[in-house]
Amino acid sequence: MKFVTDPWLSLKGDNLFGPTVELPISIEEIVSNTDAFILTHKHPDHFSEYGLPKDKPIFVQNVKDEKALKKLGFTHIQILSEEGTRFGDIILFKTKGVHIKPKLFPFSVLIGEVCGVVFKHPTEKTVYFAGDTVWCSDVKNAMIYTTLIL
Repeated sequence: MKFVTDPWLSLKGDNLFGPTVELPISIEEIVSNTDAFILTHKHPDHFSEYGLPKDKPIFVQNVKDEKALKKLGFTHIQILSEEGTRFGDIILFKTKGVHIKPKLFPFSVLIGEVCGVVFKHPTEKTVYFAGDTVWCSDVKNAMIYTTLIL
C-alpha cells in the first residue's frame, strides 16, 4: 500500500504558500500510484484539492475536516481513530500533536488540531508519522506506545 500524507500537490508558484520547487514526478503519477491519502490537518500548506480524485480514500483527523472535504466533493472519507482504523491489512492509529507552543504564540488555539498516524501491518515494521507538531508529551507518548505496545 502507498499513502500520501498531507496531499499538497500544487505546482511551483501556484499559491502564496509555495511550493518553491517543482515536484520530482507528475501529480498524475503520484495520484495513480497512491492507494490512499492522509490529511493530518486542513491548512493550505498541507492540503490542496488540485489534482486529487474525489473518490479515492482519504483519511482525516476529525468530523470538522470530514465535513470540509465533503463540501469539496470528496466521497471516500474516513475519520482516523486512536483505537485504530483498518485499511486492508494496515491499521492506522491517530495520534495527537501540538501545532505550536501556546506559551510562545497565544493565538495558537486558532491554529486548530493536528494529528499524526501510526501505521501497523502484521508483517512490516511499525511506522510513526508525527505530522505537523512540535515536541510535546503527545509525541513522546505516541513514540513510547509505538515502540512498546505495537
